Amino acid sequence: MRIAKKRGEWEPVLRRSINLKVDEETAKTGREVTIFFIADSFDHNTINIWKAVAAVPLQSSIDRDRFTENVIIMPVDSEELSELMDRSTEYDEIISEVHKLFEVDKSAFNINWRNEFIGKIM
Repeated sequence: MRIAKKRGEWEPVLRRSINLKVDEETAKTGREVTIFFIADSFDHNTINIWKAVAAVPLQSSIDRDRFTENVIIMPVDSEELSELMDRSTEYDEIISEVHKLFEVDKSAFNINWRNEFIGKIM
């Protein structure tokens, strides 16, 4: 049996997550944005890419002047999703735990790291 994985799904999920978070921040709703990325299974790269995403400032694809930080995209497989749904009465606690997982130190990140490198070699 062969299983095909469509890796191209990352980008639309990421863009939508960023834009949704920017919209909430712009509207000053105070609501936290938590996205669940659901698939049948994950490899370590897929799991860890979402943790890395939370550690860097990200630019809106709708308004290029707007950035947001700590975009939370939690990878959950189908079986785990079923368990989460069964525990829906614990929603607030689950979301709180997810947010704790994505707390990172962003103070040392330089958003211009690439431009600085290109500037040195060009």
